[in-house]
Amino acid sequence: MDKRSREILEEEQEFKRNLQNNSNDYIEDVTEVGEITIPDENGEIKTEKLYIVKRYTLNSDSKGNLTGKSSYNYYLGDKCIGGFLDPDEPIFNESVSEKKLDAAKRLIEATNTDLLKEKSFKNLKEEEIKEIAETLGIEVEKIEEMQEMDLKQNVDLNEEEVVLEGDVANNLDIKEETNLNQYIKGETLEEKLGLRKAGIEDGVRLARVSTSSISSVDGVSKSTIDSFVVICKSGQKIVLGEDILKPNPQAGLNPVEGSTTIDNNGSVDKEVNTTSYLIVNGNGKEYLNVGYDENSGKEIKYAMWSQERGEYLNTELETNRTWIQDDDVREFMEQKGNGIYEAEQMLDKNDEHGECEKKEVQDLDQDPTNDSHEHIVEEISENDYIPNTTYTWRDFANKCGYRGEGDIELAFKTFQKQKKGEPDKTNEKLVNEIIEEKEEEYREIREQ
Repeated sequence: MDKRSREILEEEQEFKRNLQNNSNDYIEDVTEVGEITIPDENGEIKTEKLYIVKRYTLNSDSKGNLTGKSSYNYYLGDKCIGGFLDPDEPIFNESVSEKKLDAAKRLIEATNTDLLKEKSFKNLKEEEIKEIAETLGIEVEKIEEMQEMDLKQNVDLNEEEVVLEGDVANNLDIKEETNLNQYIKGETLEEKLGLRKAGIEDGVRLARVSTSSISSVDGVSKSTIDSFVVICKSGQKIVLGEDILKPNPQAGLNPVEGSTTIDNNGSVDKEVNTTSYLIVNGNGKEYLNVGYDENSGKEIKYAMWSQERGEYLNTELETNRTWIQDDDVREFMEQKGNGIYEAEQMLDKNDEHGECEKKEVQDLDQDPTNDSHEHIVEEISENDYIPNTTYTWRDFANKCGYRGEGDIELAFKTFQKQKKGEPDKTNEKLVNEIIEEKEEEYREIREQ
């Protein structure tokens, strides 16, 4: 997209954040009409942007059924100057100065309707998603799953955290607590959640509480089983809102499924998650999951999501109800890691161990020298797939140009040698790299 289109997207996102909030309103679209330039009361020239905001408002009828309708408003800067249901009959606010109103009306009359459609936030966003999808070679739906901003999200974009007071704060039903100063992939949990950015300066512990125990408090979301509360050094208790931890839109509100989990003792197993929350300040693939544990009943887990695998890699956090975290697990959590592909790489390594009962965090991490044990592959079949790839050993041998007796064994040794030298890469990437190298070798031989 051209530079101006991107500027408009950024401007309109900022504009949406500054709108007044209404719990029954949803913003469907925003369009920048253009700019007006007029002198102010002191004769200084001022420039303001004119927007059209399309809202969807929910109401309930006499029987309690939800109904809704769309409406349109004109905004000059961050002030509403009028609106319309029928585009031919706009209604403007009398409080707007005559100069501003005249300039805005002239701009509206002079603006081409088709151009407005092209410049709408929704249209620009759709075009951007299509372009990204084409560039990455994936489906548009996959991009939409990763979007941090949903055009139909609630308008409450400047949400403030809820401070608990009185009996509710004193009798808070805390299920478990974990320290905010512990490291989560290279930064503290406090930094990972972005608490200071949200104005929470002296948080010391993060507590999981039952939502039902605080559901009487205004501003607390009633849609989740668990809620998270920051306990501050000052004694204040603050419920985190969806600007910090947001119910996971991918998993729904009850994501009961087994997923790979690194426990505090360093062992690796499959455990069930009951609820999942996106870390809004994270990289878009980081979550706090809550799930069952063989010892403590339920536990808080830090989770990395692999888009390619469609799976979580969870790590149990040390709380007041769990075992002390093993040194290897602590070291793994303190390391910054390998970005958004780390979960995929570790899940691939986990699969390579198959149903092995003795899997530990060292076997999944990026250090090839600290594995707790090694699986010796004695036999492979040419029709077996190389783990976590789309190639069989026969396909791979053919692509490498290996023929005749011992070709499958040679292909296996080639793969193992490359894997040992580049353990942080996925098997699919390694296979493709080897094939490309072999093809380049043969190309050079033919040219000679």
